[in-house]
Amino acid sequence: MSLSNVYKFSDFDFAWNINLIGDQYSKVTNGVQTGHIGTWVTHDIQVTYTSPWNTKLSVGAENAFEKEPQLIGYGGREYNYNLYNGWGRVMYFRISQSF
Repeated sequence: MSLSNVYKFSDFDFAWNINLIGDQYSKVTNGVQTGHIGTWVTHDIQVTYTSPWNTKLSVGAENAFEKEPQLIGYGGREYNYNLYNGWGRVMYFRISQSF
């Protein structure tokens, strides 16, 4: 699940996205669930300034609070790399120009 929030004030946009992967089990045998993996929630934040000459300057962070996935083995690896992003916090600065 993903929830996106954007607040605009003058030339600034403030964005906050919440990403959720619900709890699950690593194995189900004859209806018996084992290997509980808890809910994983991450927060992405971004601030964007739009200049009068159509340039956008953005600074933000994906997984701002550095939530790491539970280390429950999957496919011979530490966790399910196809489902979870284990990069931790990723900071960025972006410039875009419209003509």
